[in-house]
Amino acid sequence: MEDEDIKIFTSDRSAEDRADVNSEVLNTVELMDRERQNGNSTKARVIGKHLAKLFMEEISPDYPRDEMFRSGAVVQQIGVLFLFTAETAVNIYFPSSTLSTIAIATLHNQLEDFKSKVYRDVYESSAYSFYYLSIRKGSDNVSRSIGEAFAMLCQKEGNVDFRREGCTIYKTVMNEVEELVKKANFAV
Repeated sequence: MEDEDIKIFTSDRSAEDRADVNSEVLNTVELMDRERQNGNSTKARVIGKHLAKLFMEEISPDYPRDEMFRSGAVVQQIGVLFLFTAETAVNIYFPSSTLSTIAIATLHNQLEDFKSKVYRDVYESSAYSFYYLSIRKGSDNVSRSIGEAFAMLCQKEGNVDFRREGCTIYKTVMNEVEELVKKANFAV
């Protein structure tokens, strides 16, 4: 092998490209600082913590629900749907992706702190993709589609009570996040 055959790795990024990247980083830092200064970051964290508390209540054995929704597998699916919907609603209703990222990170950090087995099972579940597809297919009635996915994931496909429960969880969490965002009155 001759010296001409040896290639030395060099970055293909020009100084101009690096400047663009640095500019993007600076813009992100500036945006985060503005959100911190105007109180929006704190509001997003408060909402994330509130959603974590609601999640823990929802999966609690003491939560008042019909007996058919109390088995461990169903409670896990309730948790999956709750988290999926909370993350979806945060991304829809929050005024910026920076703030939604803060709220979702806070939600998950709080839940990790609770060291709940149900949360670990929910977090590792592949069921998110079924709910994502329910939203993505763009039906006229997303909540009905979500309810059908919930019933299917609970192995109760076609069961009206399970479809209704999934639909109710979805609508309740969406409405809760929407109200929390309205009350937060994020600075613009």
